[in-house]
Amino acid sequence: MTDSYGEAIVEFLSDKDNLPLALDIADHVADVKLSINRQFWKEITRKFNEELKHESLGWTAFIDDKKTLNGKCPGVSIRHNELKGPFVFRVERWDHLYYGVYYPDDFEKPEEVSLQLPELQELKKLVDRLATHGVTKTDPKWLRWAYVFEFSAARKFFEEAVAVKDQLADSIFSESWKLFKSVRCPMEKANQEIRQTSKKPLD
Repeated sequence: MTDSYGEAIVEFLSDKDNLPLALDIADHVADVKLSINRQFWKEITRKFNEELKHESLGWTAFIDDKKTLNGKCPGVSIRHNELKGPFVFRVERWDHLYYGVYYPDDFEKPEEVSLQLPELQELKKLVDRLATHGVTKTDPKWLRWAYVFEFSAARKFFEEAVAVKDQLADSIFSESWKLFKSVRCPMEKANQEIRQTSKKPLD
């Protein structure tokens, strides 16, 4: 947005005839973003659960309300229905769209010795190899994550989530589903090993 364009908007909305509507809109912007976010990620969740059920994989996708921030709904988690353990698969949007292997807040971080298990090293290498645009590890809650799409500004996501919702949802689902299928078995093995080596129960 150029300075002149921004100044024109301010001038237009500051007009006495337009100001009441501008203030009403401002009051509901957060609600609009929350609604777009939730509807979009519900669609991603639905796509995951359709495929998970179709292939009888024993995993379920869900919107994790514990991961919300200021009312936002930034992503979807996928957890095994019966094999309880610290690792879930997660797709999450912030400045980029990330996907990878995550241990959520309701589990303690696995002990350092457990993180050296061959199953976890295999898992790290898999995510690294399958990452489409590089890998980063800046958050201690993630074993590994990779970004799929870059949203240079939050506005871009909201615009595309409305204008090309189906196309964007299909792209995000397709990329993250391929990675999930590749890391599913190593995740199950890792969760089993963590259960056996952990000093504390995980469920």
